[in-house]
Amino acid sequence: MKEQLEKGLKEKIHKDIRNFKLMSKSSNQLYSFEAGNKQLVLKTPNLELSNLSPFWKQLRNIFDSDFITQTNNVTSLVKYLNKNPYIKAPEVFYTETEEKAFQVFQRIEGSGYEPDEFPSNEELNYQIGQYIGWMHSKRFKGYGIYSEELKLKSSSKFLKDVLASMESIIKEYWSTNQEVLNYFKNIQRVIPDDLGSFSLIMTDISANQFVYSNDFKRINSVVDIDAYVIGPINFELTVLEMCLTNCSSFKKGYEEYCKLPKFKSFRAFYRFLVYLNDPYDPPALEDFLNANILY
Repeated sequence: MKEQLEKGLKEKIHKDIRNFKLMSKSSNQLYSFEAGNKQLVLKTPNLELSNLSPFWKQLRNIFDSDFITQTNNVTSLVKYLNKNPYIKAPEVFYTETEEKAFQVFQRIEGSGYEPDEFPSNEELNYQIGQYIGWMHSKRFKGYGIYSEELKLKSSSKFLKDVLASMESIIKEYWSTNQEVLNYFKNIQRVIPDDLGSFSLIMTDISANQFVYSNDFKRINSVVDIDAYVIGPINFELTVLEMCLTNCSSFKKGYEEYCKLPKFKSFRAFYRFLVYLNDPYDPPALEDFLNANILY
């Protein structure tokens, strides 16, 4: 595949492609390279649309999002993300969906970070609070993929889509797990009474989606933007809570734009939704539901 991708880049981007190297491999493959005088990164999916992971199946089930739809709209998404004054996304250089889908971005200087949990210093957690707070202050009427056309689904259908997705994923991956079956049987008791506001959210937000200054006191860029969709802010806050290490600094930054809600009313519902994404080596359900409760 490496040779095929490099050949495609020479045909479609620049005839002088140098130092084409694999950076990382997970649900996507990332390659760094030089094209002329530009430092770039290529991203291409490992997963076929016919063989998605539980996470990507849920993203498609609920938000109609996958790598193809995201690639088709990534330029518009980055333009919107870069209105945020606190953290920027890399500029899009090129996209392709006709043959082998891939995206090419400007390469951002800085340090990657493997853990899900953010570094604990105050400045960085305050910055992520400002970033998320600004994002959550911009509201949308509905949910789905971000695009210039904004063909969003009515928020009144959100719970129905989530419950249908839960049921489908459980049937496919969790059918012998009695703990999960029992929890879903009684899911009504944790369904939020109020879905809250809808904004642009990262459904898999964690520390390793960003690039940092070399001293890890600031975030230089948000670089993994595949799972950005328009959805309930409480969904993103639930995922984010499990990754925060300085809750007071985050709250201070966040509340420059939005009042932080009471997590108790929605935490269990969204944590269960997230838990279903990892059927292969899951922790105990109750441990997951009660880990790192901060707010």
